[in-house]
Amino acid sequence: MEFTSQFFFNDSLSRVVYAQPPYNSHGEMHSRNNNDASTAKRCPDGTTAGSHLTLDLKKNEKLKAFETQYSIVLTEETMHGKHGRGPRRGPPPD
Repeated sequence: MEFTSQFFFNDSLSRVVYAQPPYNSHGEMHSRNNNDASTAKRCPDGTTAGSHLTLDLKKNEKLKAFETQYSIVLTEETMHGKHGRGPRRGPPPD
């Protein structure tokens, strides 16, 4: 089974990241979540992709890092049904 997705960060965290090297050498953020076509894409249930794929990061002071948990459920229906692209042809990738 193959799965490809994209995650988003809230804009306040993105501003903090863009203020740090090496990202601060790229200039200002080009896009915000409220005007990004990927986050605004409508899902079959009427919600937006951004409402499901924006990570809720928590700062872990002990590790000096951010962390989150995210569950992904893949089923044959969603992979090969009306929303999937169909079964893979040929041998599995290396």
